[in-house]
Amino acid sequence: MEYSLRHHGIVTGISSRTLSVSIASGADCSGCAGKPVCHPGGKPQDEIIVKATIPRSERTSNFHIGDKVEISITTSKRMRAILMALVMPCLLLVCGAFTAIWLGTSQTMAATMGIAAAAIYYIILYICRDRLLANPGWIVSG
Repeated sequence: MEYSLRHHGIVTGISSRTLSVSIASGADCSGCAGKPVCHPGGKPQDEIIVKATIPRSERTSNFHIGDKVEISITTSKRMRAILMALVMPCLLLVCGAFTAIWLGTSQTMAATMGIAAAAIYYIILYICRDRLLANPGWIVSG
C-alpha cells in the first residue's frame, strides 16, 4: 500500500490498538501546497495530536510514551478527508442556492438556503465525529 503523507512524532498515549502521537506542526509543512489550509494566517499550533492504528505485525512490539515514531496515511484516506471537509460543503452550498433559484425564490433566500445546506452538513459531521474518528486512517509505519 502506498503511503503518500508521512509525519514524525512522539508517542503521548497508548491503547491496545492505537497510539496517540504528538506532531510538531510546521515541521514537515515547508514544501506542502496545503499549508495555507492547515495553518490559515501562517500561525501553526505548537503541536497536533492524532490517533494512529498499530499494524498487527507490530502489536507485539513495545511502544512507550516518549518514543519517536513515523505515522503515515494513504492517498485515498487523505482524499476522502478533503472531499468530506471541503468539496461536499461547497457542492451543497452551490446546489442549495441553485435549487432555491430554480424554485423561484429571491437571491437573498437562495444564498440563505445554500448556507443552511452547508451548515446542516457540518452539523451532521459534528454529530458523527466519533464514528468518523473511530477509523483514523493514520498508521504507525516506523
